[in-house]
Amino acid sequence: MVTQIGNKKSILYLFFISIVLFSCNKKREIKEISNIINIPIEDKIVFDSKEEFWGDFLSDGYKILVFNIIDTMLIQDASLKMHPYDMHFIEVNYYKSEVYKYLYNSDGFYQKQINNDVIKIIFINKVTNQLIYYLIIW
Repeated sequence: MVTQIGNKKSILYLFFISIVLFSCNKKREIKEISNIINIPIEDKIVFDSKEEFWGDFLSDGYKILVFNIIDTMLIQDASLKMHPYDMHFIEVNYYKSEVYKYLYNSDGFYQKQINNDVIKIIFINKVTNQLIYYLIIW
């Protein structure tokens, strides 16, 4: 009986720690996105979903974070500070990438940051009102 209570406490403790770490990580990534696009976004988006894959040995892979835009002023701000894209641009540059399904039949704005083997691309999808953070490590 004592072991079962201890196990339940351990599970609850791990669950709580996971939520705290997840929350802190999202705040750090939101701050990073703000720095890349040079637009404050903290109160303009809410987290929607995450997709990622990392290789076993070389730590190469990708991460995609999708946020729903709750303040449409973000789209207007993006139009002034980011590069526009349309579906032709997406077809040519991202057709075979993991992020393609989030950008299919869309238009919007993007900003890219490249640092050695790390590529970070922020997309503002005007059709779905979403911000997509695409991290690639080679």
